[in-house]
Amino acid sequence: MSSSKSGKFWIACVGSVAMLGGLGAAAVSTGSAGAAPEQSGQSSQRPTATPGEQLTAIASKIGPAVPVPAGKVSYLDERGRHMATDENGKTKPFNQRSEVWAPSNQKKVWELRQTGTSGQVERNFGRCGDFFAAPKDQCKYPGDWQSPKPEWLAGLPRDGQAMLERLKKDRADNDRNDIQLMVEVTDMLGNPAIPADVRAAVFKAIAKIPGLRAVPAVDLLGRKAMAFGVADDSEWHEVLVDPATGNYLGERQVARKPFAGVKPGETVSQNALEELLVNKVGQRP
Repeated sequence: MSSSKSGKFWIACVGSVAMLGGLGAAAVSTGSAGAAPEQSGQSSQRPTATPGEQLTAIASKIGPAVPVPAGKVSYLDERGRHMATDENGKTKPFNQRSEVWAPSNQKKVWELRQTGTSGQVERNFGRCGDFFAAPKDQCKYPGDWQSPKPEWLAGLPRDGQAMLERLKKDRADNDRNDIQLMVEVTDMLGNPAIPADVRAAVFKAIAKIPGLRAVPAVDLLGRKAMAFGVADDSEWHEVLVDPATGNYLGERQVARKPFAGVKPGETVSQNALEELLVNKVGQRP
């Protein structure tokens, strides 16, 4: 995950425990997002959907956007399992937990509570989710992919192609190409109260990225998922999606090259998210 701007609450980290190892080739579906599946007149088997087609179909299951009810609080619980590399080049696993409480009236005070491996807890508060801004500057940031604000989210396109073009325009100067688009998407989706129609449009945009792959997965909470990912030379960056509902379950990075004892196919970082409603800031379900 990347370090935050004023409104974003990520903890910076490097890599993760190899919890979900490499999957067999039979479990992986790859191909260009817009390519049609191969068909043979001699085969009676139904053609396999491309990863892009699979993700588009899942996105179509997402219901309409429903705002957080007045007086309620969106509670986002993120569990992370990662691997850090020390000064000797050795990897060491660690866990993190990040909890965010976002009131329905976002101009009220939010809470961010971060828990480290040893159990130490850090709490931060801020209106509009601007935890690290001075009080006078809170609720002034217009929003971006790392710190999406309601007005900024409202201005995003709801069409998949238009959403992809917006992503590319906003990150035209990046040096990681399509994998950076996945970083931006997972940063945004890892915030509380993201509208359902925005999530659907983002999935439809991802579905159009060439080289997308689809892999069955199980997240840190034991939930069955489909992992849709894009790769660069060193890793796959994936979104984990509930194929039945279209809910966003988290993200993971999977190594493509060996480093510091990590083998290709091993998971080097993973987060699992749950979002629920509670009655007040600081309350757990």
